[in-house]
Amino acid sequence: MRTRICFSFVLPIVAVLLLTGGSSLPAAQPELLQQRIDNTVRELCVLESASSVEIRNQVNGTSTILWVVAEGSVVKEGDLLIELDTSALDDESMKQQIVVAEAQRDLQQAEASLKGLKAAGASQLSAAELAVKAALLNRERVLGEGGELAIQIADAQRRAAVAEQALKVATGILARRRQAVELGRTDSGELEEAQLGVVEAQAAMESARDAKRLLTKQTREYQTALLELAVVRAKTTFATAKIHAETAMVQAMAELESSRAAAALEERKSARLVEQIKHCRIVAPRDGLVIYAGTTRRGVAIEPGATVRDRQLLLTMPDVTRLQARVLVNETRINRVRKGQRVTLRIDAFPDRHFRGVVTEISQYPEPVGWLRSGVKEYAVVVSVENPARESQLGLRLGMTGEAEIDTSTRRDP
Repeated sequence: MRTRICFSFVLPIVAVLLLTGGSSLPAAQPELLQQRIDNTVRELCVLESASSVEIRNQVNGTSTILWVVAEGSVVKEGDLLIELDTSALDDESMKQQIVVAEAQRDLQQAEASLKGLKAAGASQLSAAELAVKAALLNRERVLGEGGELAIQIADAQRRAAVAEQALKVATGILARRRQAVELGRTDSGELEEAQLGVVEAQAAMESARDAKRLLTKQTREYQTALLELAVVRAKTTFATAKIHAETAMVQAMAELESSRAAAALEERKSARLVEQIKHCRIVAPRDGLVIYAGTTRRGVAIEPGATVRDRQLLLTMPDVTRLQARVLVNETRINRVRKGQRVTLRIDAFPDRHFRGVVTEISQYPEPVGWLRSGVKEYAVVVSVENPARESQLGLRLGMTGEAEIDTSTRRDP
């Protein structure tokens, strides 16, 4: 591990002493040296990508890696990166397809039941409506003007009138026969016959009057009550049939909606399982370099046979053409660092070359540290590398370490 420089002024002093051959410094040089020390912050740095795509596991629960691309591989967009075991998901998907088929069958049955209830309800209501109409027509046929009861009453009136006229005729015949017997023109037998005719006519007249009275009062009232009862019963039957039909329709529609919702729910579950199976084949979202997210030091390995959890970070694909340096600045010097300040980078792999950069980000919170360095507070500073594409072509690589010299003479606003 590279040893951190604790005193930022040591290197400039050594350099000056070497240049002067160890002789005493001129009077002006100590002041320039101190000014440079005051205007410079030196810290260790590491190169990283300014843009990186995270590849995470999107399969629910835990999954097993069957195959993974080799770390450090350069891939094209759409290339396979990781293949996860789908056997458990395949079984669950097949079971869910059976559940979906059953739900769709229930939905079809509910639709057929609703259709049948509509037809049966319409038929029953039509029959009940016809029954009401028949009861009303029957009441009109019997009780209406010129109806059956009116005809019977008129017939009874005619028979009563005929009987009254027959009684008058029989009475006249009896009077003439009685006069003829008194005059001796006929015998008593004809008189008795005439008397019998009067009695019969009297009985016929009374019978006709009784029949008329019965039809006019008792029969009319009875027929009226009976026919009204038939109308009421028919209307009640119609209303009951309508209520039953509406209730059955409401229940059938509720069952249909429930079946439709259940089928939709099961279909969504099946679609999610299909989507989960698709997520088991993870492909590259863009061209780039592949870096494993897990480390065996932490007990997490990205390798065939390893178990990964939902949303776990599996791979990263940094953009190697966009480099930046990550600098950890001690808390005693972080207040001197501002955004926009110029930075000189010296990378260990290229000791004879300097790279230019600019401070772009300053963390507001200290970096987490182990218990051995719990008293040290360091803040992350991000330095963008000028012309990163050109510098990457010249040999800069991710993870290279070096030293960053931040020129704090220019106080830029954050």
